[in-house]
Amino acid sequence: MINLGIAALIALSGCSREDLYAQSSFTENVSEAYADCNDSEIRFLAGKHNIKMAFKNCGSNNFIDAAWAPDGEKLHFRVTNGSFLLRPEGSTIATVPTEVPTADSMWLHKDLVVMPLIPEEGADEMRMALYNLSANTLNIVDLPTTKVRDLQPWGDDQRVLLLAETKADPTMRPYRFDPSTSELVRVFDFLTAPVERLSFAPEVDLLAWSSKEATELMTSDGTSLQILPDVLRAIPHHEGRYVMLEVLGEPISLFDQRAWNELSPEARERELARQQKFLESLPDWAPREYTPPELHLLDRQDGGRYRITAYFGDQFAWYRSANPLARYYTSFMLWGIEGKQLNRNVGLTDLSERLRMLDQGDIPLGIEKYTGVSTAPSGAAPPQEEIQGEGAL
Repeated sequence: MINLGIAALIALSGCSREDLYAQSSFTENVSEAYADCNDSEIRFLAGKHNIKMAFKNCGSNNFIDAAWAPDGEKLHFRVTNGSFLLRPEGSTIATVPTEVPTADSMWLHKDLVVMPLIPEEGADEMRMALYNLSANTLNIVDLPTTKVRDLQPWGDDQRVLLLAETKADPTMRPYRFDPSTSELVRVFDFLTAPVERLSFAPEVDLLAWSSKEATELMTSDGTSLQILPDVLRAIPHHEGRYVMLEVLGEPISLFDQRAWNELSPEARERELARQQKFLESLPDWAPREYTPPELHLLDRQDGGRYRITAYFGDQFAWYRSANPLARYYTSFMLWGIEGKQLNRNVGLTDLSERLRMLDQGDIPLGIEKYTGVSTAPSGAAPPQEEIQGEGAL
């Protein structure tokens, strides 16, 4: 994959309706200010764990989200002042000729990227932009919603599955949207509680939805398979055996992130003493720790759950490809490697060898057996009609 910088593309610009756009928290901004970027360090750690980076290791990578085309040859990403396409084969970054999307983009197929847009001035419902790369055309259609997220293919290369709020129902629920007709249809209506996150693998009829407290794996007819109390989002693989889980990890010091670095006991003691003195000089309001996003792998065949310690991140996606050698390629928004916070980037890695080792009973480098919160057994979900209150599960 070609490494390209986007420093020239991310100058911050003012924007009305800021609440429609993703924002960094104060703690994230402070922690990023403390973090120095070392290109050689990132190359060493990424190479150790076979992680490829989409952008320069020390570029100003303040993009909000990114989505790979199904052919793996194009990456759509969004920053605060525009929407862009990275084309590795041509070493170019192209501007998408539309407004800044309000939520994550998605690809209906390898040449068609779909992006939700804010309402036109004076209107109260959104729009959707469909940019066809091969035809070089842009089509904007009505999207009868007031807020959307978690766009993904319905499975027929024509329609979109998404979470949305509407004027008639200001609760986040799953819908199917047809861009050719602007028809919005409620789906999975057995989900009566507000839905925070949604992922669907139509090839294996595996649905994952999240409330504010838990995530549930189901079939599309509403049959409960498993409840995961500590999981923020679950992403089923399109073959059905594996599910990647996004969780919050253990708090990590903003100043002591050298677990990967082999220091002598004496040097380590001096370093800790120096850090303690520095911490004591900080004002009370200054953050000392950050809770990183963490990825866990669930094996539905044997029920095993494994914590990935090699790298940390979120916005995980299984890379879908017709190439059987790429069946377990994954991408994610990088937070760090081995507990060390690094410059934000889009990481791409292949889990095939690690999965092969786990399948034969070995624990590979960068993965450990998870011994935390246990998952509820199949069928343990309460009936949907008994669910009360926002975020109940």
